[in-house]
Amino acid sequence: MYSFIDVSPDRVAGGSRFLFWAMRGWSSALARDICPAASLAQAFVRKGMAPVLADFHKLMFVLNHREYRLIPFTERGIARVTEFEAIMLSLWSDIAEGEHGRARATLGAFLDENWIEDVVTGMSDVVGHMADIGLTPSRSLDLIS
Repeated sequence: MYSFIDVSPDRVAGGSRFLFWAMRGWSSALARDICPAASLAQAFVRKGMAPVLADFHKLMFVLNHREYRLIPFTERGIARVTEFEAIMLSLWSDIAEGEHGRARATLGAFLDENWIEDVVTGMSDVVGHMADIGLTPSRSLDLIS
């Protein structure tokens, strides 16, 4: 988490950068009463991610369920990765690294245990597809010159 927190979104690399903007775009669309999946469709198609758009949407919906309201993602204009965004980026990286136990433990801190396996499975499906197309999430940050 600490590798992402309070950095410029421009420094988030590769697959993690795509997920960062997808998460912000999803929450922004929801805040404007626009279907998040529909608003992200073009970006997902462009990046070869269309096959997992429904999985991504379901994950985001679970995290934003009225019972939890976990998604304090910020609008696109905010210049830094927030704490919750950093946690989510770390979770995506955990899944990509095969650290499912660490991801489960993190999710257990803020999600009902009945949802944890569904979320881990959904994240695994998304990350698996990302790996197949060369867009694996990672903790890497781009250097800013």
